[in-house]
Amino acid sequence: MLDMYAEYIVKRRADVKSSLMKLLIILGSAILMYFAIALTQAYNLIFIMPACVALIAWVGYRAYLMYSIEYEYIVTNGELDIDRIIARRGRKRMINVKTNAYELIAPYDDEHRAAYEEGEFAKTIDARSSPAADAWFVIAEVRDTGRVRILFEPTPKMLKIFSEYLPRKMAVRYEPPTDDEEEEEF
Repeated sequence: MLDMYAEYIVKRRADVKSSLMKLLIILGSAILMYFAIALTQAYNLIFIMPACVALIAWVGYRAYLMYSIEYEYIVTNGELDIDRIIARRGRKRMINVKTNAYELIAPYDDEHRAAYEEGEFAKTIDARSSPAADAWFVIAEVRDTGRVRILFEPTPKMLKIFSEYLPRKMAVRYEPPTDDEEEEEF
């Protein structure tokens, strides 16, 4: 059998909290630049003013970029990897779920939400673009972490891979799109 592989990147949409933090970073940077200019002029240290302003602008820019988050899902033969990408530069592996670790894969809807909320979990990962997105969840027993629950937005290709490699772990039978409906490729 050939290996089945799918990957997908989801950009986290700005919510109210992250938008306010970005605004505070901009305002804080502007205020700090104003004070840096005022203090360097007051103490006659004009020669270090450009360096101070540039440093404050750079730190503010880097802090602003920390709120630009993407999640990359990679499914290989039923194994799920989720990475968090910050500012399109830094990548951190959030979780790796082996095929033998799955307990349940189900849509995050009213019918299956009780299974998501029941029990104790060592870790909860929300790798969705927004809370309003159509999502699925995975419950798994991950080595070195414990029991985890993951919210994510799989593509139809990923759901097909899960249904082929883990049919007994899926709460609902996945029906691939018919020939009339085109399967989205990302």
